[in-house]
Amino acid sequence: MFIKALAKFTALCASNSTKVIALANLAPFGSLFGSSPELLKRTLFTTATQLRERERDPALQPPAKPKSPYLRFMHHLIQKEKRGKPLLKIDTIKFGQQVAAPSWESLFESDKKPFEQAYQHDYKLYKPKERDWWMSKTHSDISLINEERRLYGMKPLSFPKEYMKEIRENERQARQAEKSLKPKGIANSRIRFMKEVIPSLSRELGNSQEAMKAASKQWNELTDDEKEPYQQAYLKERVEKELLKK
Repeated sequence: MFIKALAKFTALCASNSTKVIALANLAPFGSLFGSSPELLKRTLFTTATQLRERERDPALQPPAKPKSPYLRFMHHLIQKEKRGKPLLKIDTIKFGQQVAAPSWESLFESDKKPFEQAYQHDYKLYKPKERDWWMSKTHSDISLINEERRLYGMKPLSFPKEYMKEIRENERQARQAEKSLKPKGIANSRIRFMKEVIPSLSRELGNSQEAMKAASKQWNELTDDEKEPYQQAYLKERVEKELLKK
């Protein structure tokens, strides 16, 4: 029985080896298995290092929430434990359950206060950054971000409930502003200028509503000479339209 099982295992290994060799000789897989092993690594799977780098990428990840007072306390205990023993490896889950959690529960409120104050300080710095990150995104932006996050095995993002009302209102205003740029008749000089600069401003600012404000400000700052080409384009189209009516 053992000999039959061994023979079957050997045959299976030989078969798989043949398949790998054959696959390596086929284009475009030959280069993946042969001269470009790094390409194979990047193409077929994500390394832990790549994942950590992408998790820190501000384009894919909102600002990280500060560590809680308890986690700060646990980190303090771990650093204390490692003092003089830099190579010491600590199982953080086990350490938390057996050492940090019981110690934290036994602390007086006055002993917890430094860790809570440090957390509150960092949280005040974090919150505006987190809000700015989310408020600069549209639903389309988050969909694109989630597509890339999925490639790296990262969890998809969704808008925090606390910002949803404001985000929906901003998107509604942006749609109304965009609609207002679609004139029923001939576009006047201001609208012509706005339609010209808004696409690049939207890409630069990452927010269509802010782009509208910036474009309007730029128009108001133009001199009469700078506005003249847009006025002439408007008058020309108006004359052409009047001639067509005759």
